[in-house]
Amino acid sequence: MSDYYQKLREKVGNELIFMPSVAAIIRNEAGEILFQNKGNGEKWSLPAGAIEPGEAPAEAVVREVWEETGLHVVPKKLLGVFGGKDFRYQYPNGHKVEYNVFLFECDVKDGELNPIDGETAELRYFNAEQMPELALPYPKSIFLLKNHEETYFQWKDDSLKKKDTYDKLAEDITNLSQHWPAFEAVAFAFYDQEKVYLYRHPTFTEQVFPWNEQFLGDTIILFEDYPTAIACVEHYDTIEGLYSILAHELFHGFQYVKGEKRFPDEMLGVSYLLIEENVELRNQERFHLYQALVGTEEDRIKHLQNFVGLREKRKSLIGEYIQYETKLETVEGPAYYIELKTYAEKSSLPYEKVLEKYSGYLLNKEDASIHLRKSCCGSGLFLSLLLDELSPEWKESFFESNHTLYDLLKKHVGHEILQIEEVSISDETKTIVEMVKNSKEAKFKEFEAKKGYHLVLEGDMKSALIDPMNIVKSENKLLHKNFLKVKVNDKEYLFQQPVVAYTNENSRGISKLHVILDEKPVVKDGFLLLKDVGEFEGSFYQEDTVFHLKLDDVTKKF
Repeated sequence: MSDYYQKLREKVGNELIFMPSVAAIIRNEAGEILFQNKGNGEKWSLPAGAIEPGEAPAEAVVREVWEETGLHVVPKKLLGVFGGKDFRYQYPNGHKVEYNVFLFECDVKDGELNPIDGETAELRYFNAEQMPELALPYPKSIFLLKNHEETYFQWKDDSLKKKDTYDKLAEDITNLSQHWPAFEAVAFAFYDQEKVYLYRHPTFTEQVFPWNEQFLGDTIILFEDYPTAIACVEHYDTIEGLYSILAHELFHGFQYVKGEKRFPDEMLGVSYLLIEENVELRNQERFHLYQALVGTEEDRIKHLQNFVGLREKRKSLIGEYIQYETKLETVEGPAYYIELKTYAEKSSLPYEKVLEKYSGYLLNKEDASIHLRKSCCGSGLFLSLLLDELSPEWKESFFESNHTLYDLLKKHVGHEILQIEEVSISDETKTIVEMVKNSKEAKFKEFEAKKGYHLVLEGDMKSALIDPMNIVKSENKLLHKNFLKVKVNDKEYLFQQPVVAYTNENSRGISKLHVILDEKPVVKDGFLLLKDVGEFEGSFYQEDTVFHLKLDDVTKKF
């Protein structure tokens, strides 16, 4: 802490102070972003610090980056300006601050990673999709886009929480036939923590009603026995973001109406094998898929032949798991296609920038192995966009076919595909595989280190509702990052928080659950009461700082 802020603290103690500050986004050649960890219990952060009296913001960011990383940088662009209640922070020593942050994009001029000030315990580059949880809530879009056209100014668009806005979006979104022929819109709803705003439902006449637990995530649900696309307005800070995700989920409703049956076995996704040969070939394959779309027309067939050859080789390596990929591409790819088209429709960004935003799902090599499901959505999107180029009428008969998107694309390639005998594993792939293993294990360690009351439920349980997009697997452990609904003795319980499940051979069977509570568990009349979850019957005991409950099996009582 500088002399200026030290003297200020001596006067005000731990009271809240305003602190003009700077932060830097620094990328390496792979496009990864540099973050720091001070090792004192705080979360990760960007290289950042306070502006000193008499110092310009750009001068401050150069100084702070050098002190905290050992790198000499040049500020290239002001990416964003942030502040307000969201940027209040309390340090472990009790000091309270409200930051006003100038966020700069910086290029490295020289230097090596070696912190000068002694405050930094670890410096590490992360790709934007697997970045750690940060101490301050910067918007994810700041990290995802590499070329920002405009400075991001933090302000809350109140129109995103007004019924008039929903009514206008409802008028626009029901007619998506310009993007997909004969499109039929099902019911849909916008919701927040308090209310649900429902549209086009054939039987439920109440348009605005209190939120209930049926409305979780951005997805398609059966509400009153009718397919209903739902989107949480609190997940988005732009009209185009909210509009496009609702269009995405409406397409899933359209798939339901059309009787789509090409769904993947989600358990194959959870148990997908991490094999070096597959990772190597898959990353090469995705490069050729991207180049087939954005490259020259003369090179397109060559890239497609390489793409198909690589995929056929992978099919011989991983067997049924390739079906998981091709089916997921077929179900999710067109939904992402509609999402991209509607995002571009509402956004002020040129189409090339929108395509760049969505290409991250395809091209990020590490992320393709860490987030398999999302990466299949990306390849499905690009397969759909390529089919527009190769066969503009492909959507006309899409739902009358049992073929996958990959099958449809192969018809345009012919028999001259790349033949692969041996697979040479690059050092990059070896690093990725090791990184994926470490990254998954780190998620569990991060969970276990969280403060709160640790509770372990032991017994015969089954998962009743999962979110496959947000599950991390390591051996027999599954980290459900958002929520998990379990069934115990024919009764269901919803945990709306991160939960670690220890599975049996069948991934739906659970032998143990680990949850972290804000409040100490309460036992009353032989039941364990969990706030907002329910009550559990069993034997309760404590081991060190961990609470345990062995669940009763009611079937053994009769």
